[in-house]
Amino acid sequence: MEEGNQDLKIEAAKRFLENYYRTFGANWADLASLYREESVMIFEGRTLRGKEAILAELTSLQQCRHQIVNFACHPAHPAAATWSPRSPATSG
Repeated sequence: MEEGNQDLKIEAAKRFLENYYRTFGANWADLASLYREESVMIFEGRTLRGKEAILAELTSLQQCRHQIVNFACHPAHPAAATWSPRSPATSG
C-alpha cells in the first residue's frame, strides 16, 4: 500500500473517531445512523449484535468524557468498518 494512501486512511479514521466521540458526548441518539442491523460492537468483552442492541447499550451509559490518545486501524472486509479506539473514558 502506498504511504500517502495509508496516511489518508489514518487521517479519515482520526476524523471519524473525533466526530463519533463528540457526538457520543453530546447526544447518543445521534449515533443511530452509524449502525445497521448487521453491525457488531464489542464493549467491555460483550458482543452486541444489531443496531437496537448497540443503541440500547450506549443509551444506558452514564454521561462520560473521552480523550483519544491512541487508535489502531485494522484491515477489514471492504463493506465493513472496524476501529479499535484506545481512549480512556472518564465519568463526567
